[in-house]
Amino acid sequence: MSEERAEELSFQLSQIRKNDMITVVYFQNRDYLKITGMVSKIDFQSRYLKIVNVKIPFRDIYDLSADQTTHIHHLE
Repeated sequence: MSEERAEELSFQLSQIRKNDMITVVYFQNRDYLKITGMVSKIDFQSRYLKIVNVKIPFRDIYDLSADQTTHIHHLE
């Protein structure tokens, strides 16, 4: 992974909060897996996040995206 991409992922992780709905693509056992669910924990000290009961180390994350509907502000 490029340094630029790593910085982008780091920024995205800093925006994630508990109970956010997110989709994560991550590497595990020689495969890329995709999971969508609610963040049950994010631990910056130990460098992992949990989506429901799946613990994903930051170093294994390839891509992530947040459910944008929770961050929409309506303008009148």
